[in-house]
Formats: sequence, structure tokens, C-alpha cells
Amino acid sequence: MQDTRTKIINNALNWLSDHNYQDFSLRQIMQTAGLTTGAFYRNFRDKEELFHEITLILSQKMNQELLEHSESSGDAFDQLLTLAQRLHQKFEQEPQVMNFLFFNDSLLGIYQQKEANFAFLSEIMQLVHQVNQKNIPDQQLFVQIWSFIQGYSLLIHHGIVQYDSSLVRMTLLEFAGRNLK
Repeated sequence: MQDTRTKIINNALNWLSDHNYQDFSLRQIMQTAGLTTGAFYRNFRDKEELFHEITLILSQKMNQELLEHSESSGDAFDQLLTLAQRLHQKFEQEPQVMNFLFFNDSLLGIYQQKEANFAFLSEIMQLVHQVNQKNIPDQQLFVQIWSFIQGYSLLIHHGIVQYDSSLVRMTLLEFAGRNLK
């Protein structure tokens, strides 16, 4: 049988697939798991620690699903384009999970610590390094690309815009300092 920590994580992941993370209910998660809140606090310091753990798990999953398939897409720039398209598809298929993965508050600590366990982010940083043809630090280019991807994903998620592959291509070309093709 699953250990208590794993059971809590799995129940939280299942809950997040259908609910907005901002409405997260520790009592509901624990009740669904057949556990008490005391069991939660014996395994996690607080909700933020659980969110951090879930973010890392989803990052690994996202890394496997998106980036491993994009490796056959050509050079690093084509991989970034494929990644953007796949992210759009994931936002359509799993909007609550993607909203959590992109926007939950535990990400702040992960970004600030540049945590190596956040596999998805690490892979994107490698792609950014490979496409960087500007005379700017990779971190600055990453911020531009990541901000665009997150912001664009949020607009799509809320139905404000629809995915436009030519817009994504032109924006990424411009960020990377490449000639528009």
C-alpha cells in the first residue's frame, strides 16, 4: 500500500486535474484520502510544501511529455516552437493542471533558487542557451521567452486569444536575434 505522503500527493494531483488550485481544500484532499489533517502535518510542513512537491512532480511529467517528443523536431529553435505548440495543447487538455504548473505561488521559490529538480525549466534554459544569438545573457533571454510563453498561455487559457503559430514563431525569432524567415 502507498505510504501516507504518496497518498496525499496522489490525491492532491487528482484533485488538481478538475479544480482550480486557488480553491485547494486540504480537508477535501485528506477526506478523499481517508486521512486526517494531523496525518498531513506529520508529512508536510504546510500546503506550500505540498504544492512545491507537486510542482516538481508535474515538471518531471511535463518534461517527459513535451520535451522528449520535441527532440526529433530539429534544432533548438524548432524544439522551442514545438514546445510552445504542445504547451498550448496541454492548456486545452488539462487547463487546471497547467494553470497550477505555471502560476502557483510555490514557483516563486523554485525560480529564486533556480532549483535543479524543476526539470522542465532546466530543459528550457538549455534550449534558450542554444538559440541565443544576441549579445545578452542567457538568463535575460530566458526571462523574455518564458514571460512570453507564460503570458501568451494565460491569454489563451482565459479565451482572450487563440494560438497563432506564426505569431509565436515571429516572436521567438525576434527574441533569439534571428532573421525573420
